Amino acid sequence: MGREKSLVKNTAIIAIGKISTQFVSFLLLPLYTALLSTEEYGTVDLFNTYIRLFLPILTLMVEQGAFRYLLSVDSERASKVDIVTNSATVITGMNIIFVIGECILFYNIKIPYAYYLIPMLILSSYSSWLLQIARGFKMTALYSLGSFTSAAVHILMNVVFIAGLHKGVHGMLIATIIGHVSSVALLAWKLKIFCYIDIKAFDKVTIKKMLAYSIPLIPNTLSLWIINSSDRTIVNYFLGTSANGILAVSHKFPAIFQTVFSIFLLSWQEFATVHWNDKDWETYFNTIFDKILRLFSAMCVLIISVLPIVFPLLINKAFTQAYDTIPIYMVAMLLNITIGLGSVVYVATKKTKEIAKTTIFAGIVNIVLHIILIRQAGLFAAAISTFVAYFCAMVYRMYDTKKIINLHLKVRTLVMLIIALSVTFVCYYQTSIFIRIIGIVFAIVFSLYFCKDVAEIVMKFAGKTLKQHKIR
Repeated sequence: MGREKSLVKNTAIIAIGKISTQFVSFLLLPLYTALLSTEEYGTVDLFNTYIRLFLPILTLMVEQGAFRYLLSVDSERASKVDIVTNSATVITGMNIIFVIGECILFYNIKIPYAYYLIPMLILSSYSSWLLQIARGFKMTALYSLGSFTSAAVHILMNVVFIAGLHKGVHGMLIATIIGHVSSVALLAWKLKIFCYIDIKAFDKVTIKKMLAYSIPLIPNTLSLWIINSSDRTIVNYFLGTSANGILAVSHKFPAIFQTVFSIFLLSWQEFATVHWNDKDWETYFNTIFDKILRLFSAMCVLIISVLPIVFPLLINKAFTQAYDTIPIYMVAMLLNITIGLGSVVYVATKKTKEIAKTTIFAGIVNIVLHIILIRQAGLFAAAISTFVAYFCAMVYRMYDTKKIINLHLKVRTLVMLIIALSVTFVCYYQTSIFIRIIGIVFAIVFSLYFCKDVAEIVMKFAGKTLKQHKIR
């Protein structure tokens, strides 16, 4: 129970920061869809999509290398100074190159809202780096606080600029910048980051070591961008900015689901790395893998079942078309979650090159299939191509990880899940309120039965925590 308690505790700390802001952001969807046109919403979404594309290239993913190597140095200050200094050197050097390149580009080519790109990317790179340093220092609460601060300020500024000042696209982009500034300032102060930066600690060997770990993650991240975000570019080109705005709303619900998993994944990566050499690790890994997969599968079924009731309450009628593709995206995200659960094997063993192979292949499948289907299937092409890409990636990952650990999916789990999703899909696309209620009841009963042992673990942990607080 000790290891499970540690995993649940870290996940809970991160969740406090992530879920609260995501929940508020989700509730603000009616504000965004009411005050922004489909074109404006599509423009902002496309801009943020390209930020996610450029960021891993800008940082060379060295923040991930810093996190991984900080986990191995324990409390040795000299080693921490070495890793922080050299990762900061890479980040700063790449930012200088980026600014020079962007200034030359923008002088010759006029791009709408381009003047927001430089501050957004620079701040994003340092925010991402500081968050990973906090994780590497095992300051999970600070990581959560930093994420919460950035998101909370961003949401607050969105309300001010959109509802109060009616700044539209400009307001949303300025709000993003202010959010990143707040996060960078807080993390730098709390970490006392400048105490860990020493010019004398500059070392090419350390930089090469971290980059050898992080650079293979770049094609992996870019391939994930292709799977998750290239849809916007293709839809924008073939169907227009308005259609891209509708697609952005379709992604909002699966994104909440994915965010909840990403919270767990942060703890799961650290947990797997620390306990990788435990004697019973393979058996324990498979046990946790099955439990967590069932938990998120139940969440997927529940979300799809309640969407027919929730969607009209949150989304303006101009975005109604988004409703049809959401269940496909939800199942695609569930496949991605399965991939993520197994990918910690590569992180723990520092075999990041293996991660890239899968996602590059999946990214190619996604973009080719999307282009083939876009004219015939419209917005459905994006959802279908994403689903197929994640399915291919999952199958490959499940096979490839067997070289390292005997990871397996339980047949019973898969059969029950397929049946539950089939019933939920049928109810989702019915207009009868009676059938939709049946779908919700079915989803609740299924979820309670499907992950009852997971609930027991959480309840035991919560009960012990409450008792400890009472004793104090």
